[in-house]
Amino acid sequence: MIRPQPASLAPFAEDWVGGDIGGLQALAAELYGFVPEITGITAALNQQVDRLTGGDEGWHEPAASAFTRAWRRDSGTAEVLAAVIGQAAGIIGGLAAELAVIENALEEQAYAASRYGVNIGTDGRPPPVSAGPVADATTASKQHWALAYRQLYGQAMAKAQQARQQATRQLMDLYARVEPGARPVRSKGCVVRATPRSSGDGR
Repeated sequence: MIRPQPASLAPFAEDWVGGDIGGLQALAAELYGFVPEITGITAALNQQVDRLTGGDEGWHEPAASAFTRAWRRDSGTAEVLAAVIGQAAGIIGGLAAELAVIENALEEQAYAASRYGVNIGTDGRPPPVSAGPVADATTASKQHWALAYRQLYGQAMAKAQQARQQATRQLMDLYARVEPGARPVRSKGCVVRATPRSSGDGR
C-alpha cells in the first residue's frame, strides 16, 4: 500500500500569518502514517478470521458465528477510524499548504516593498503610512509600496483566518459524522458507518 502524504508546501521563511505551518504539516504526515497501519492490521486479521471459521475444517459452532459477527463489527469500526484519520489528515495538510501559499506571497511582497525603503516589522506588519502630499519622487515611491504592502498584508491575514475557520468547520463536521446515528463516512469509494456506542443500559 502506498503511504499517503500531505501536499508539498510553498517556500516560506517566516511565520507571519500564524498557524504553525510546519507543525500542521508534520501532524498531517503523522496521521497519514496511521492509515495503512490500521488497514493493514485489519486486513490481516480478517484473513485470520476467515481461515478460522471457513472451509470444511473451520470452526462452525454457534459461538463461531457470534465471534465472526462481533469481529465484523470491530473490523468495520477500524475501517471508520482509518477513514476519519485519513480525512482529518487531508484537512490539516490542506490547511498547511494553503497557509504556506499565503505566507509565501506575503514574504515576497514584503521583500519587494523593503527594496523601495519600506520598513517591514519583524512580525511582517506594515509601517504607518501618511496619506498626505509627498515632497519628491523617492518618497512617493516609498509611500506607494507601503500602501500596496499594507493592503496585501490585510488581505493575507484575512485569507489565513478564513482558511483556519474553514478547516475548523471541516474537522467539526467530520467529528459530527462519526457520532452515533450520523451519516456514513466514505473511504476509497465505499461507505462505512460509525458503530453506535453502547448506551450502558442494555438497549
